[in-house]
Amino acid sequence: MTLEMPYPVEPRVTRWGCALSGGGWCGEGRRSSREDLASYSNSGYYYDAGTGRLYLKIHNGEGTEYNELKIEPKTPWSVSRWHDGPTVHILGGR
Repeated sequence: MTLEMPYPVEPRVTRWGCALSGGGWCGEGRRSSREDLASYSNSGYYYDAGTGRLYLKIHNGEGTEYNELKIEPKTPWSVSRWHDGPTVHILGGR
């Protein structure tokens, strides 16, 4: 599942607390283009600074029934995916 949304600044995106822009156990999830994100075989994101758009991709691997991405600074979005299909929760917030 890929989700696109307006976002005013480049965010910090984490998967279970691991920064996707890092290189920790969650991999190199920060991608260089929408095409790169589409072909990436794991959860990741691409931020287009020119358009102010954030693209999030949530991928459940084999044996994974739930996945989570968090965005900072805070946003009213929480994105999760269960084994039986995607779920997007829009949360109240500032």
